[in-house]
Amino acid sequence: MNIYEAVKYIVEHISLKWPSHVNYLYGSQREVQKQLMEWSSDPLMKEEKYPCVIMFTPIDQTRGEDGIKLVTATTVDMVIVTNTEKDYHSWERVEQTYKPILWPIYELLIAEMLSSGLFSFSNYRVQHGYKDLFYYSATPAAEQNTFAAVLDAVELTGLQLDLLPQGCRQYAYDADLVHDGIPVVHDDIPVLHKIYI
Repeated sequence: MNIYEAVKYIVEHISLKWPSHVNYLYGSQREVQKQLMEWSSDPLMKEEKYPCVIMFTPIDQTRGEDGIKLVTATTVDMVIVTNTEKDYHSWERVEQTYKPILWPIYELLIAEMLSSGLFSFSNYRVQHGYKDLFYYSATPAAEQNTFAAVLDAVELTGLQLDLLPQGCRQYAYDADLVHDGIPVVHDDIPVLHKIYI
């Protein structure tokens, strides 16, 4: 499994827990913008293209041995976007798009990454930069949105995802297990403890 398929797997699992479908795209900004515009012209997709998790390419990858297993270490930049209103005030964006949509999907994304068994994490933490982008645009002063659409976004930068090799199975144990005497949690939510076989 490659990084593109692994993130698709994560987003598909988020969709199972979300009231509506969560879409997934990867590619350059230009390619993603083109796809979003194509969805806008499709009567079936027009109203269902958001929320969407977008992973940007190119992706930096470092490949090497970890014991006897080949691990692909990747650094990923992505955004979680949803449609919004251009004239919303910041507090309206928080109430209308961030609290009910973007922040919960972000939490699900991190939780699924931790519990999927696809990645190896140091100290059970998903290291990344985080930013709320009100009316997602290329620059703070830009009137034109990055994707030619009116969107709010959560931006994740430098996301460290060490993809485990295919065939390296992991078993999940009870969530109340501890690691070095410390409960394994993320934002106060117990995370399944993993071991390799």
